Amino acid sequence: MYFRLKILQGLNEGKEIAIRTTQCVIGREEGCDLRINNDSIGHKHCVIVSSKSESVIRDLNSRDGTFVNDQRIARDVVLLNGDILKVGPYLFKVIIERTRPKA
Repeated sequence: MYFRLKILQGLNEGKEIAIRTTQCVIGREEGCDLRINNDSIGHKHCVIVSSKSESVIRDLNSRDGTFVNDQRIARDVVLLNGDILKVGPYLFKVIIERTRPKA
C-alpha cells in the first residue's frame, strides 16, 4: 500500500508528501519521519503504520490529540482514501493507492 498526505491549507497548500516507509512518525522532534516545527505538535505526535493491506494511525499521547474526519482518535484507526487528518493545526487529505504510483 502506498500513500500520500496532501496539505490542505497554508503556504504549502496542495503539496503532496509521499510516505515511502512502513512506519511514519509525525512530530516536531529530530528524527521524526515527517517533522513539523510547531509548539502545538507533540515531540512524537502520532504514527502511521502501513502494511500491504492497510494503513493505521495511532496517537502517541499528544497533548492536543490527533483527529481523523474531525473525530479525536483514542485507539488505532484504519485510514481510508480521502480521510482528513488533523495534526495540531495542520490538515492533510489521505491519498491511498494499492499499487506503486507511476514515476
